[in-house]
Order: sequence, then C-alpha cells, then structure tokens
Amino acid sequence: MNKRIQELKDQCYIPVAERVGDTEYDMEKFALLLIRECANLFDKDEIEISYVERRIHIIIKEHFGVEE
Repeated sequence: MNKRIQELKDQCYIPVAERVGDTEYDMEKFALLLIRECANLFDKDEIEISYVERRIHIIIKEHFGVEE
C-alpha cells in the first residue's frame, strides 16, 4: 500500500466512547481525506498553475461534494 494512503488511513480511527482504548474506523472520513488529497494534487502553490489544473481541483471536490 502507498505510504500516503496508509497515513490517511491511520487518521481515520476514532475512539469508541463506550469502551476505553477501543477505536472504530471512519470510512467516510477516509474517503473525504482521499478526495481532498487527489484534488490537492492540482492546487499547488506554484506561481504558474494552469487554468486546467485549477479546474480539475474544483471539479473533483464539487463532484464529491467536498468542502475546503
């Protein structure tokens, strides 16, 4: 598995209030993190970002309904 995917996956474990020390996996959070990661590939802080790259960033987030 890609190291970055593993890092995103690890961010998605949430504590279960009823059982101390237990966690539950939040699949929706993982999906949102993955979508943001993909969209952000086209939202660089470089001076010369193209219009097409900017549109790809926006379209990916709009398609999945992901806010900033």
